Amino acid sequence: MLSPPLRLHPQCVNLAFLLADVWLNFLPSIYLVFLIILYEGLLGGAAYVNTFHNIALETRDEHREFAMATACISDTLGISLSGLLALPLHDFLCHLS
Repeated sequence: MLSPPLRLHPQCVNLAFLLADVWLNFLPSIYLVFLIILYEGLLGGAAYVNTFHNIALETRDEHREFAMATACISDTLGISLSGLLALPLHDFLCHLS
């Protein structure tokens, strides 16, 4: 059986592009970075809304509340862990410049 083709997620492309800019410093204006961050926020919001839409449509009534609560907790946990990871990563990236 053939595996599906590899698809790059737009958020991963944004991450790679902005990390490359940190190392190579090729973007001429901070406003372009702000636009990329705005786009990233829109992608994240769309993924969040899509998750809850799919839960509402694909989950049986007796499991829907648990599924939504689990999605909320996992989202909060992911945000908290990324905030903790950002502290040492920020120092590392600052020492590169």
